[in-house]
Amino acid sequence: MEPNETAKTIQSFLQEKGYKVLEPDEPDVLTVRYQMSYINIFCMEEDGSYITMIFPNLDTLDEGDAQRKLAKCIESCRTLKVVKVFPVSTDNVVASYEFYYDGSENLHNQVERGLKHLIAAKVSYNKL
Repeated sequence: MEPNETAKTIQSFLQEKGYKVLEPDEPDVLTVRYQMSYINIFCMEEDGSYITMIFPNLDTLDEGDAQRKLAKCIESCRTLKVVKVFPVSTDNVVASYEFYYDGSENLHNQVERGLKHLIAAKVSYNKL
C-alpha cells in the first residue's frame, strides 16, 4: 500500500532537513529520529485532515509510583497547553500533539513546531 500525499510530503520534508525517517511498517505512519528520540507521525486517511504526532514511551508506570506519574501528566498538560501527556494501557506514558492540516503551504512549519513541542513535553515532564 502506498502512503498518502500528506505522509509523502512530511517524509520528504523531514529527509530534506536531515532527520532520519525509519522505513514505515504502515504507509501512513512515519517514525522519525529527532534529538535522540523517536516520534511517530500519523497521517491516516480516516482521521481526515488531522495529523497526530506521538512521543511514545515517555515514561513507564510502575505499581508504586503510578499516582505521582499521573500527577506529572496532569501538570505537564496544564503547563504545555498544546501537548497532551497521558498514560496508555497500564505501563506507558506518551505525549501527543495534534494539528489540523488544511492543505496550505505551512505543513513544514507545523511539523517542525510539533517536533519541538514534543521535545519540550519530554523535558518538562522529566523536570517534574
